[in-house]
Amino acid sequence: MEHVDVEMWDWHRIWIGDVPTLFLVEVLIRSIIIFAILLFTLRLMGKRMGGQLSLSEMAVMVTLGALVAVPMQIYDRGLLMGLTALIIAYLFQRGFNYLGVKYSWFEDLTQGKLSILVKDGQIVENELFKARISKNQLFAMLRNEQITHLSEVKRLYLEASGVISIYITESAAKENNILPMKDKKIQREVKFDTL
Repeated sequence: MEHVDVEMWDWHRIWIGDVPTLFLVEVLIRSIIIFAILLFTLRLMGKRMGGQLSLSEMAVMVTLGALVAVPMQIYDRGLLMGLTALIIAYLFQRGFNYLGVKYSWFEDLTQGKLSILVKDGQIVENELFKARISKNQLFAMLRNEQITHLSEVKRLYLEASGVISIYITESAAKENNILPMKDKKIQREVKFDTL
């Protein structure tokens, strides 16, 4: 490894690094490309990837994590490059929010649309496939909400953010048990409850 003499108060190296000042324009272009690729990749991974964050918020979070590492750890990279990229990520987030509010098609493009996964106690198979959620994952989500039978569900929406919203039917016949078959004890208890 090559030995490098580091001068403690070399302000040009600290702020700009050992690159030409014009390199900041390249940082702008690189940030735009990486952010777009990251957003596209997160969009392909499906709604549940986002959880509580929107896809653009998650993309900004991942970008921020990557941006702060380089100027902090690599001596020949200046702080100004990281700061420029952070400002760009901030402007992206603000711009995406603004465009999403102003144009619904832009919000649908970047954040996705809600999906109806269960309608009147029946699974909507093609929506489940589009959302990349297996039946077991769906059943786990329902059991987490204390639902034991699919017939109890009037509607189950997978929101664009990845959060689920469930509307229960008032008078549900206990049909289509979603409890795990391996758990024989709970299966017997549920059968007693429904008689």
